[in-house]
Order: sequence, then C-alpha cells, then structure tokens
Amino acid sequence: MKNILLLLLIIGIASGKASGQQFANSYSNDIADSILKLVKKDLNVDSVFLKKDTLSLLVHNKSLFYPFGKQKKITAFNIANKEYTIKKETAQGKITLHRLIYKNSFVKFVQDEENHLYQIVSAKIIDKEIVLNSGIHTGMPMQQILSILFYKNTIQHFKQVKVIELISALDGIQHYYIFKNAYLNCIVLNTDYIYNKN
Repeated sequence: MKNILLLLLIIGIASGKASGQQFANSYSNDIADSILKLVKKDLNVDSVFLKKDTLSLLVHNKSLFYPFGKQKKITAFNIANKEYTIKKETAQGKITLHRLIYKNSFVKFVQDEENHLYQIVSAKIIDKEIVLNSGIHTGMPMQQILSILFYKNTIQHFKQVKVIELISALDGIQHYYIFKNAYLNCIVLNTDYIYNKN
C-alpha cells in the first residue's frame, strides 16, 4: 500500500513539474509571438526566440551578409570614414582575407570568386565610428535600436534582453548586438566561413 501511495505521489510531482514547464514554455512563446508582430516587415523575420537574456530573430534578408554594402574593391568601403588600415592574411594557402582595422575594432572580408563581391568573414566592432548600413553603431541606446527593428518601441518586452541576435536563414551569418546598461556595447558578426575569425 505504501509503495502505491509513493508511486502516486511521484507521478503527481512529475505531472506538476511537466505542467509548470508547459506553462513556462507557453509564456515564453506568447511573448515571442507578440514580439514577432512588432517586427518591421522589410526585415522579413520568420520567427522570434526569447531565451534568457537573448532575443533571436530568424531573418530572410540578404542584406545581413552585406552590412556595409556591396563592393568589389576593398578600398571602396566607407567604414569609419576610411580611416582604417588594411592587413592582408592568407587562408588555406591561397585565399586572401582583408582585415580592416580601426582603433579597437576589426572587420574581416573575403572576395567571392563568382560575383567578386567582398563578403564578411567576421567582425568585432567596439568603436562608434563604424556604422552599419542600417544606421546601427555602438553607443546607441537600446530604445533607438529597437525603433530600427520594430514598429513599436515596447520596451517592456525587452527588459531582460542583453543580446539581440539576427540569424540569416539564407547565407550563414549572424549579427550579435551586445548591450551593457541599456546601451549597445559591442557588435559581433560571425559567419559559416571556416577561416580564422580573429
């Protein structure tokens, strides 16, 4: 009899935990669904995920791969008013990478062999003089960045957010906007390229 009561108690606790977990998941999903409705249409966001302090948006937009525009000459990029230095690196013995360095930041490019456009390999941007085509740069308040991405600046949805991640569904690139004290502290761009990212 004691074994039956113990078994019923364990089943009751387990089902209580499961229903609590379902509630937590549905709560997160409800927030994500409401956020998805606020995203600007031109971003072509397919889905939104909210996990701990990270808001992730799955984006169907090729412009993510060209955050500084499309260029066929490395010197044509107007990054930090062209006050950068260029360092060439070799990958896999034959591929030339161009690392544009400005103060404490860098952006690394590789030229596509087919269309000859320079594509992002990686970037770490700390200095506010480096501005993405979207107008985003470090030092901006979170509210200003939210107004670029969303129709309504509903800050209550984003109180816990410290990282906004844009994931390309097309090209294998991710943008990470990292916040500190509600200001954009760092931008990290990462891709599926297997070259040295530093």
